[in-house]
Amino acid sequence: MKKLPIFIGTILLLLLNFSHQAQAQRKKHETLFSKVRIATFGGPTFDLANLKGRLSVSVGGQGGLMINGFSIGGYGMRSVSQTPMNIGGESYDTYVRHGGLLVGITPFSKKLIHPVLNARIGWGKATFVPNEKLWLNGQINRLVLFSPEAGFELNVARFFRIQVTGGYRFSNKMVVNPGLVTEEIDLNGVFASVTLKFSLSRFAAGR
Repeated sequence: MKKLPIFIGTILLLLLNFSHQAQAQRKKHETLFSKVRIATFGGPTFDLANLKGRLSVSVGGQGGLMINGFSIGGYGMRSVSQTPMNIGGESYDTYVRHGGLLVGITPFSKKLIHPVLNARIGWGKATFVPNEKLWLNGQINRLVLFSPEAGFELNVARFFRIQVTGGYRFSNKMVVNPGLVTEEIDLNGVFASVTLKFSLSRFAAGR
């Protein structure tokens, strides 16, 4: 009979140890989607672009999903400045609007300041309006753009980041007809961008 408490105690210790090991194994158990973290993001974007030696200002926004540091979504931009361009000896005010696909990667996003790489693939319109004439006199051209960019992000809060990037914009060739002259131009050039990124899911992906 004296050995009974010892026997019961040993059984209890073995049961507790087994339970602890089972809980530890449950925590370590992995599935196909156990490490997938998804966050939504969106916010306003401000661009400064070099348009044939002239400064062009555009505003718009972007948004999408961030999956383990990879982002995919969309963007839209519209110029808010009258950017004069000399075409065929005449001065034209140039207006650009475009939107499309946004893809990117944000490594080391847990760091206060971390790098970011993006690419915009978009399409839209470029309107060339003769100086001192109405918008209706403008010539509208179809526009296709590819804009890779690189920069950094600052983690202001778990739900708010500031992204600062710079890149180069590649565009298709467009034919403009000022009077009797036909000229082929593009909108290639460097640009800088600032985006205020907000997330209702607190940037869970990559954090």
